[in-house]
Amino acid sequence: MIKVSLSDSTQIRVNWRHNIVPLEKKSKRFTECMISSIENGDLNELGMGRSQCMKTDIYTKSIGRKLTLARALKNSTLNKEDRTIVWNAYNENSRK
Repeated sequence: MIKVSLSDSTQIRVNWRHNIVPLEKKSKRFTECMISSIENGDLNELGMGRSQCMKTDIYTKSIGRKLTLARALKNSTLNKEDRTIVWNAYNENSRK
């Protein structure tokens, strides 16, 4: 999970969910990313992205996170400046 402060001081949270199942059910592996704003302790969904592995795919958490973050940002109402802030926070966090 990443918490980010946007250009207008809005606090958002980027959260991922991974479903890694046994090898015999390879086609059900997926990653989801949800971007939510935090207002008065409540979460309001701003965007969501999902990717699902094909049976022949090799599951890689980092690739799933990048792909779903890109899709969630595309589906969100954030402007370009705020999307850049989110990507920078993701890149900073992924180096740790």
